[in-house]
Amino acid sequence: AKTEAFIKFVNDAAAVALEGKDIEATLNDDYKMLLTKTGENVKIRRSERYQLEGAGVLSGYIHMGGKIGVLVELACEKACEKLDEAAHMICLQIAANAPKYVNPADVPQAEIDAELEIKLNALKEQKGKLPPEQALVGIKKGMAAKYCTQICLVKQDYVADADMTIEKYLDGV
Repeated sequence: AKTEAFIKFVNDAAAVALEGKDIEATLNDDYKMLLTKTGENVKIRRSERYQLEGAGVLSGYIHMGGKIGVLVELACEKACEKLDEAAHMICLQIAANAPKYVNPADVPQAEIDAELEIKLNALKEQKGKLPPEQALVGIKKGMAAKYCTQICLVKQDYVADADMTIEKYLDGV
């Protein structure tokens, strides 16, 4: 993957994809040559082309030499000068914290229930028994909210300023 031939092929494939053309059809000869030069069975499994729809920005970020890649689209209803910077900062946030969901409403209830069961079992082992049912309602609500701050982008602490969440950061953009 670090040979000049492979890197050139990947760059050419990216350029073809940006033009909206079929990579395999357009670079068929180059692909066959790459297979011959490297002796590796390289396959193009899929490609995706993103195009901005409406007002907003697309921003991308590659981290750790290509091991982590993030692509973010931010839309704004009103004119927003800081949108490019905000999209870049959100890319950095995602690369650093790997959120699974954007909003708490996106988290399946089954996932929250499974996490609560694990936490309540740990609490039971620690204390020997669970608190009364009426106290458990509040405890479960707090545990669910804390879990969402870990896995939901908008509830995470902003990596550039731990005194605010992503939600608060975006409100100020």
